[in-house]
Amino acid sequence: MRPAITEMRKDILRIIEESDVPVTVKTIREKLNVSPDNSTIYRALRYFQEQRLIKSLIFSDNVQYFLSAGRAHSHFVLCNRCRRLDAFDICAAHHLQDKVEKQMGYEITDHFFYFIGVCKRCRTHGGIG
Repeated sequence: MRPAITEMRKDILRIIEESDVPVTVKTIREKLNVSPDNSTIYRALRYFQEQRLIKSLIFSDNVQYFLSAGRAHSHFVLCNRCRRLDAFDICAAHHLQDKVEKQMGYEITDHFFYFIGVCKRCRTHGGIG
């Protein structure tokens, strides 16, 4: 039997589901109307992962990000300087996915794809964000 979902957990899940890009614990904490400790947020995130409502991933910045499990597949670009994360919809992975499935016998169920670079704002202003 699932435990009842508290208002705090509902708020955390809403923040993740409404975001266009994966979010960090820091971002979740900033968007909440209250200030729970990190362990409360992490317990909620673990619960949502166990229930398969969210996914987590770690980019090259070694920070854990969370996104809704409802996303079919996701593509991102991460700025090396300001750590800005943007989503994009161009998908060139389907051809590669077909090859991997046929040649290696895998059934691909999901994929994440991301680039690392420097965003326009950082290039223009030469600094962070």
